[in-house]
Order: sequence, then C-alpha cells, then structure tokens
Amino acid sequence: MSSVLDEPCIDCGRQEAQPGRPFCAACEVALAELTARHRRRMAEQDARRQRQHARALELGLPPGEMATFTQSGEWYGPEWAGWAVENVGVPAGCESWPPPWPFWRFTREGGSGGGLLYHVLGRRIFPPGSSAYLDARWDPETGKERIVLAGLERVTNDREITHARRGLKLLRKIDASVGRPPGSGQPVTVEALCREYRCWTEEYGKPPAQKDPRFTARFFLQPRQFQRRIAELRRVAGFSWPPRPLE
Repeated sequence: MSSVLDEPCIDCGRQEAQPGRPFCAACEVALAELTARHRRRMAEQDARRQRQHARALELGLPPGEMATFTQSGEWYGPEWAGWAVENVGVPAGCESWPPPWPFWRFTREGGSGGGLLYHVLGRRIFPPGSSAYLDARWDPETGKERIVLAGLERVTNDREITHARRGLKLLRKIDASVGRPPGSGQPVTVEALCREYRCWTEEYGKPPAQKDPRFTARFFLQPRQFQRRIAELRRVAGFSWPPRPLE
C-alpha cells in the first residue's frame, strides 16, 4: 500500500519536504549550489564591468562606446600558448580607408560589406606566469602608438620582466598579420558603389537612400562623411546618383 507524503518538496515533488522548509534535503543542497554559482557569476560580471570602466577612464574613452575583446596568443602560433591580448576600442568614424592602424574589423561570414569597424586605442599583452605586461596605446591625434612595460611593482624576479618584454615580438606579429589586410576594406569607389547599390536593391527590393546610415555603414562611414565622398566622385569621376549599372 502506497503512502502519501505529508508535505512534498515543491521542486521535485517526489521526496518529503524538510520540517518547516518547502524543499527536500537533496533539492535544498542543489538550490544552495545553484545560488552560489549565480552569485559567483554576478560577482565576476560586476568585477569585469568595474575593470572595463576603470580602463575606459584610464584611456580617456567615451562612456558606453568602448568594446573589449580578448584574443588567445595561440592565434599567432603555438609558441604563444598561454599568452593573452586584450584589445579596447571604439567605433571608427573613418575619413579614409584603410583607417590608421591599429584597428579591428568584425564582419559576417561571406558578407558583402558592412560589419563593425573599431579603432583599437588600447592593447595589453599578458604573458603566462608574469605580473609584468606590455601596455600599448594608440593616439588618434598623432597616429602614433606608445608602448610601455607595466606591472613592474608586482614582479618578484627579473625573469618575469624578460618574459613580458618578449611580448613586443607578439605585438609586431599581430601588426603584420592583421594590420590593414589587403582587400579587407570597402573604399568608396564607383565600382564599389555600383556593387553595393545592386546588392542592397536585390536584398531589400528597393534602392537605398543616399543618406541611409545602414547603407553608408557598408563603407564604414557616417552619412555626412559618405556625402563628402560622393561629392568628390562627382567632381573627379563624373559620378551621379543613383549609380549606373556597371557594363
């Protein structure tokens, strides 16, 4: 003969709840573990936000516009296993392509244009097993990058410093491999305008407006910057809007 639980657990419904509690012992333990994991995640997220905010203030970046993305050193070869490259950037409003290095472009796989283009204003190269690291900052006013060895107040021996200085080789390797990659840009030429105009019309069923920011973003430009490029093409190449189909 089966018995009926006086107070079943409100979670599993199979075991009897503990006296004065809505859960059985097993569910109580599981809930406590879940709560602890959630609190750890929230604490990690809060710490990350605080670090990013401090980094933005340090670099003098506009609040709410920066993006932080970290790369594994192994992207650049197995000899860089354990290394990490932290990049901090802001959306690029470029007057010319390619923009001044350093920059980073995110685009859809197989996309014809658009994507996200960031000027990387701060880079830090973290070596494994060392408190020292390289701090590289790009100045958009001068177009130059300043590189310093940081974290020296926490090092315990010269080996850490030597190890961190090796990061300069990694920094140069990154510059050579992703800085201004050939063919990755979307310059405002007559050919590019005709191609993107056609792709847009096929995708949306109607032609784009010349001032539509979604269209000008395909060239990594704001509408005002895009208008200036169109004016230049009118003057030097006899360009007219809408673009004429390529022959």
